Amino acid sequence: MVWATDIGPYVAGRCWGKARLISNVSPGKTWAGVAGGLALAAAAAVAAAAVLGMTLDGGGVFTLIALAAPAYSIIGDLMKSMYKRRVGVKDSGHL
Repeated sequence: MVWATDIGPYVAGRCWGKARLISNVSPGKTWAGVAGGLALAAAAAVAAAAVLGMTLDGGGVFTLIALAAPAYSIIGDLMKSMYKRRVGVKDSGHL
């Protein structure tokens, strides 16, 4: 799910991203990236449900619950970017 939430937005944003999500917080984030991340995460959840042998009912519920992780990931990433901008830090890898 984490990989899907990283790869999906990157690819979708590069290919179709024109409309910025919140440009003053994170100028590289686009609405296409959000859609791509959620779509790839949903596909990963459906694949995981199939591999785990879940029925359609259980797999559907699993997919809906699994989409909460990427949604919170996107929100968390935007919050981190907002805080970094507020304190003037470019790279948070050394904090």
